[in-house]
Amino acid sequence: MFFKTKKRVERGIAFLDKHVPDWHYRINLEQLEMEFSDYCILGQLYGDYHRGTAKLDLDEWQAYQYGFLPLVQYKWDLGELFPWCLRRLAKIWKDQIIQKRKEDNKYYKFLKSIDAFGGKVRNMR
Repeated sequence: MFFKTKKRVERGIAFLDKHVPDWHYRINLEQLEMEFSDYCILGQLYGDYHRGTAKLDLDEWQAYQYGFLPLVQYKWDLGELFPWCLRRLAKIWKDQIIQKRKEDNKYYKFLKSIDAFGGKVRNMR
């Protein structure tokens, strides 16, 4: 369970895609820090982590399952490993958001390449 962080983040992305349109463009990746409730994913979307969980009707277990909390914060106290877990969680979120933004950009370019009147696909270069 401890090493399935990426899967939890992927669930969180799917959850946010369903409930918060264009959420990934509202995240400042340079400020993303899971340690601070104002700068975590939900903090950046809703002002702080607790407002975000309230607005999305999430309890701590659900927040953990969606990658908004590291395991150690939810269940275990691992002392010195805690900062490492937070950095790892933030890095996975950042990597996934960057990938999602790239995919959106490719889709947008594809849509622009389609001739609206003839339905023909133009060269995307």
